[in-house]
Amino acid sequence: MVHHNVSWENIDFIELGDARTADTLVAYNRDASTLARATFLVVHGRGQRYGPTARTVVLNNTTYLSGADGHAVSCTGGCGPDILSFRDNIVWAEDRVGHSTDAFDEGGNIYWRSNGRPRIFFAIDPSSRIADPGFVDPGAGDPATGDLHLVAGSPAIDTGSGLAGVLGFASDVDGVAVPQGAGPDIGAYEWSAP
Repeated sequence: MVHHNVSWENIDFIELGDARTADTLVAYNRDASTLARATFLVVHGRGQRYGPTARTVVLNNTTYLSGADGHAVSCTGGCGPDILSFRDNIVWAEDRVGHSTDAFDEGGNIYWRSNGRPRIFFAIDPSSRIADPGFVDPGAGDPATGDLHLVAGSPAIDTGSGLAGVLGFASDVDGVAVPQGAGPDIGAYEWSAP
């Protein structure tokens, strides 16, 4: 499990590789980078030298990649639902949200880019949205101190699936109990009224 981490200025937050890699759970992490070629998640499919990374589950993460070539998610070489499940995440990437050679289990995510037109090169479920996530202050110039918490009115509030809770996660990346409202929030931070 990779959970409840706060990171910044990584080239890759996580890359999984090796056919022995299976059942990895990535949940409630906050990642931000201004580096030109930063990525959040790289997994490998059945047809790749470093794959397959079977049954990788990625839930309730927030990533903000403001670099010109920021590319959040990559699953190639025979990706599929048996390789990657990607749900209830917030992804803001200035180049590409991501790409995949095949459809994987995707849903309930929020995707964005500063110009309002995120570049997504994989099929998205109707439950996923292209919308400004409503960050307090992403701080593109300083990813270490940028505030990726949600503002009131964010489309992420109370709209998560609750799958992370079913898997035993009861708090967000700050240790705040989930849920705070009518339902869990999408992303790594749970919003509560001041």
